[in-house]
Amino acid sequence: MKHTITIITENKPGALYAITGMFVRRRINISRLHVEEIDPTLEHSRCDIDFFAEPDIVAKVAAQLEKIVEVVEVEAGVKVEETQRVVA
Repeated sequence: MKHTITIITENKPGALYAITGMFVRRRINISRLHVEEIDPTLEHSRCDIDFFAEPDIVAKVAAQLEKIVEVVEVEAGVKVEETQRVVA
């Protein structure tokens, strides 16, 4: 099942590396990654990450991400497929 995790992180060198490295260590393939600065005064960025995994793995990933020093907040959710292909 496809899931989306939204992460609010400090905008510091190495933060994205630490986040994506956690996915690499768990052998989870990231299907979409979007990062943007959301608050220049606080120097915070938002990372939206889509990946395929079972629900129990998503909970473990979210818990692991919360342990990263630069991560401020983690929100995990299920993303429904926007398009379906019809095979004739």
